[in-house]
Amino acid sequence: MTEIVITYKDLPYNVFSGKTQKANRLVIRLQPNEGIEMHMVSKKQTLKNKMALVNQVLNLDFLGSSEMDRIPEAYERLFLDAINGDQSLFVGREEIEESWRWCDALIDAWHKQETEVRSYPAGSWGPAKSELLIEKDGRSWHE
Repeated sequence: MTEIVITYKDLPYNVFSGKTQKANRLVIRLQPNEGIEMHMVSKKQTLKNKMALVNQVLNLDFLGSSEMDRIPEAYERLFLDAINGDQSLFVGREEIEESWRWCDALIDAWHKQETEVRSYPAGSWGPAKSELLIEKDGRSWHE
């Protein structure tokens, strides 16, 4: 599964303090089921407990809202465009050259600093120091 999860920060002052709740999140699903979800905490619609909270999910499921039985894979679309001669989704020569110019500048700077490559085992979540890097400003990976 590939998704981007944006977790919103807690409010500095919460009138519902003391209530256990999950943080609001925006989830952009890239594969396998493309879509967008908004997970948010809202006040429960009830007359009994005026301060009750509930986790709600707004879901935009691209497959469910289409008339297809499956969404074509990205490469299927590209192959079909190539067969049909449609170059609108393909990168032009000028853009490739500029991309390499940008990459070459990064590689040159990396060589000048003589920084060693930090390897990590295939299939792992990456080097342990990546956790420390992201936690420095209070963030974490969504699992």
